[in-house]
Amino acid sequence: MKPFTELPSGTFKSAILKVERANEHIGNIEKTLNAIREASTHALTINDHFDGNTTSVEVTLDWGPFLARLNVLQVTTGDAVHNLRSALDHIAHSIVSAFEEPPNYLYFPIGGDLNSLIAQPSFQIIKRLAPDIADLIVSEIKPYGAGNLFVKLNHLDRADKHRFLLTNTGTGAVHVYVSANDDNVSAAAANCLILIKDDPLSNGLRVPRAGTASAAHNDQYLRAAFDVCFDKGLPFENEPIVPTMHQLAQLVSRVINAIATHCFGQREA
Repeated sequence: MKPFTELPSGTFKSAILKVERANEHIGNIEKTLNAIREASTHALTINDHFDGNTTSVEVTLDWGPFLARLNVLQVTTGDAVHNLRSALDHIAHSIVSAFEEPPNYLYFPIGGDLNSLIAQPSFQIIKRLAPDIADLIVSEIKPYGAGNLFVKLNHLDRADKHRFLLTNTGTGAVHVYVSANDDNVSAAAANCLILIKDDPLSNGLRVPRAGTASAAHNDQYLRAAFDVCFDKGLPFENEPIVPTMHQLAQLVSRVINAIATHCFGQREA
């Protein structure tokens, strides 16, 4: 028996193209978020509020730029997830098609635990045709287990068939620097909204007085840092989309490279 399965050159080309397409979608998500941030240059409105005892600050955040592009983010995120899950299925199809016509139900096996993984018909087909690759899936790739990234990706792909992965789940962060002097703008206040605290023993804050250095700073930096997160009840709940999607894309690329290195002695993705 040969020590490893020999596969035709270019076996994983379609899987690689799927990952590349997913990365294009992720790049478009990043561009959309950057456009939101640029459109949010004046997303903040700040006003003093006096309740009769204490002066505080009311900060109003304009969600318009985010909501105007939400549909694009919803669709593009689902497309990226689907391309990554499809890339895994293309891997399984490419392995099996080197030996026989793959059945329509073939997919890359992912299980809640090891027993459910190895019991899947798709895994059994791979094990029959390429037992060494099946062993690699179990011992090195490990697409099984609670909290496993493969399981989460699979869950996201299934969820996207019925609903958006994002509804109105977003974050609008405002970084605040508290100063004791209207005309003293510290380097630490860069990209922050400056508020003034006159009495160090009080909780009261106010807006910088007009014409001061702090007021001029705020006129320049009245923007919020918008981000978008996975929706409630989904894997990666409340985690930011872009770094999570990059992590999943790298995960799928590692699968391609692990099998390619095993079979060809070199990486492919």
